[in-house]
Amino acid sequence: MKNITTLILLFSLNCFSQSEKINFHAGFSHFDDTDGYEIATSFTKELNRYLDIEFGLSYANSSDFPKDYSFGDYLNQSYFFSKSSIFTLHTLLHVTFVKTTRHNFSFFGGLGYMFIDSVDNLNTLIDQNNFIFESDVESDRTFSNLIGVRYTYFLNNYGFGLDARVNKPFSSNDDFFGQDNYWSVNLLISKRFLK
Repeated sequence: MKNITTLILLFSLNCFSQSEKINFHAGFSHFDDTDGYEIATSFTKELNRYLDIEFGLSYANSSDFPKDYSFGDYLNQSYFFSKSSIFTLHTLLHVTFVKTTRHNFSFFGGLGYMFIDSVDNLNTLIDQNNFIFESDVESDRTFSNLIGVRYTYFLNNYGFGLDARVNKPFSSNDDFFGQDNYWSVNLLISKRFLK
């Protein structure tokens, strides 16, 4: 029994003591109707040759409001402007297909929890002197699923690469009118810690 316990302990240490990474990425995001940006940070731990687990957080923002937006300046136009901000806490499992000293390529999927805030302004002209203006400020909290792909090229213990992902709620909330999902393509910087 003692030998079996020792073998299990050695196997566990081998699986969970490979390497760790801290990642930062920033880039382009696309929502339903608008484009924006995403920034994120995460911690990745290698479980074994083929699997890594990642814990992270991201912030995505999108707005099609004009930079000079003022309610009074747009009274004589029909328009719809939207702005969304999404903060996500996530856990991802990476399935790694290429893992060498210099190259790391993986597909990933996982769960997130989204904090969504949005503002929507709608102005409809009825005639030259009348209009209908509607403004919604909404917040929503929901679980999401994330899927994506990542490639990192390492020079010593610093990595540079690309991360592409889709982040969307498990189920859509018909009462929520804001933009609650997006896809993104990011430049990645990573620091690897070998054990």
